[in-house]
Amino acid sequence: MSHFVELHFPDREVAAPKTFGELPIWACGFRPFFFGGALLAALSISLWLFVFFGGVQMGGAAGPMGWHIHEMIFGFTTAIIAGFLLTAVPKWTRTPTISGSKLAAIFGLWFAGRVAMAAAAVIPYWIVFAVDFLFLPVLAVAISMPIIRSRTARNLGFVPLLAGLAAANALFHLNILGVLSTGSLAVDAGLGIIIVIISIIGGRVIPFFTVSRLGHAPLKSYRIIEWGAVGLTVAWLVSLLIWPTSMATGVMALIAGAANMIRMHSWGSFRSFGVPLLWILHIGYAFVGLGLILFGLATLEIATTRSVALHALTTGAIGLLCLGMMARVALGHSGRALQAHKVTVAAFILVVAAAAVRVFVPWLAPAVYTTAVIASGILWTAAWVLFLGIYTPILFRRRADGRSG
Repeated sequence: MSHFVELHFPDREVAAPKTFGELPIWACGFRPFFFGGALLAALSISLWLFVFFGGVQMGGAAGPMGWHIHEMIFGFTTAIIAGFLLTAVPKWTRTPTISGSKLAAIFGLWFAGRVAMAAAAVIPYWIVFAVDFLFLPVLAVAISMPIIRSRTARNLGFVPLLAGLAAANALFHLNILGVLSTGSLAVDAGLGIIIVIISIIGGRVIPFFTVSRLGHAPLKSYRIIEWGAVGLTVAWLVSLLIWPTSMATGVMALIAGAANMIRMHSWGSFRSFGVPLLWILHIGYAFVGLGLILFGLATLEIATTRSVALHALTTGAIGLLCLGMMARVALGHSGRALQAHKVTVAAFILVVAAAAVRVFVPWLAPAVYTTAVIASGILWTAAWVLFLGIYTPILFRRRADGRSG
């Protein structure tokens, strides 16, 4: 049985915070954004169950479905990306971490966007657009500054990806306002960019976390496979934006999915199943490959639907990888042992179950679609509630080892 281990330093005097910006929650980017993202994950899907059955109206001009899609892609997922990048980029570039009042201000923009979207039925939608749009451009600037100063070209690719997410968010709102008629372009672009970000970050951290924990090297990695998988995922995104329903896009999705599955072979995936903080990441990345393959089949109108494919990429890939990354990063950057609490393991199991139910039941037994949506929503919500129960104290307290961050 795994146990939660916290290190204590009773002989170390820690001064009480004197200002709002000195509170531990603002010490590092992962803290507020992981908390906010987890809270949104729990609240939004539980609320969506009421929206789904007509008990609640959300989204204003965007409608209930528009609100649900937007908040999962441009609300929840961008929070976790922000928390990770605001924590990782200073490490990668060896520059100071954004913290204190600056971090609080960036988080405030994200939070204001969530409030605006929730209140879209009672305030003019152009105000919703203006408030919600600000966060991603500011995040892109915040990430770009240390990368440019340190001249680490390897990390520069995240800046246009964040800019692309900001543009996709703008297109979503402009489509709702009737300024542009973009159809599903904004959602396709947002989701596609996130999958590309996952393919880049996943290739960096999942093998590293695996080797660090298991203490031996994984199978030999081939650069052509690693870069090829990312390149093919980018090619799928480009094809999706230009020819969203074409056969070429479907074939490219199939190839990209297979490439991402193949690249996992050298990551030690089958060795990870005794370590919850690892297997959640490997299963999550497997959903990237599966989701792209299902997306290709759906585009080619073979065997499955676009909804099934989208939920493999969202509930499956994004949901599992976000939860697993948050659990591991929060422990490591708060000075705690990298060992999952039994409640955290239960949360992992629940979110895997939520993804499996949401993807495979509607695919293989469409007659019980409604039951699958309800069950998946309950499992998802329960997972994030359990995560919050364990990690809220970690995110709001100082590091256990007495260091800053």
